[in-house]
This record gives sequence, C-alpha cells and structure tokens, in this order.
Amino acid sequence: ARQAAKASRRYDSHATRQALENTFRDRIRGKAPHEWQVDVAEALMVGLDCTVIAGTGSGKTMPFVMPALVEAEKMYFIIS
Repeated sequence: ARQAAKASRRYDSHATRQALENTFRDRIRGKAPHEWQVDVAEALMVGLDCTVIAGTGSGKTMPFVMPALVEAEKMYFIIS
C-alpha cells in the first residue's frame, strides 16, 4: 500500500509517520504514541481497512483520530 501511494501521490512514509508522531505529542501533552498506533494511523492514511483489538484504555481510538489531526483539511468519519 505504501508503494502504491508513493507512485500515485508521492506519498512519503517517513515524513507521514514523523508528522503523526509530532502531532500526537503536541496534542497529547508530550506523550509519545505507541508504534502500533502510528502503524494503524499510517495504514488508514494509505487506504487500508483496519480493525484494532486491544484492552480498555489502551489507546485504540487514537490511531483513528491521528490522521484527522495531521490532515485537518480532510473530513473523516469514525464509527466506533
């Protein structure tokens, strides 16, 4: 999916992941996201469907919100 996004819209995985991490830290008072949260957020941004299964309070919602924080000009629908 990364390669297809790179070819079709000049997608840059490293820059995107850095933007996700930086935005998360800015919005969540300096806390760093878990790597799996960045993985899921990036997967959503390149158009993959994702299902996240984890315990209560583990931060499952954040990967679905993170793309909206980075790409504020887009509209996202999150069904939880």
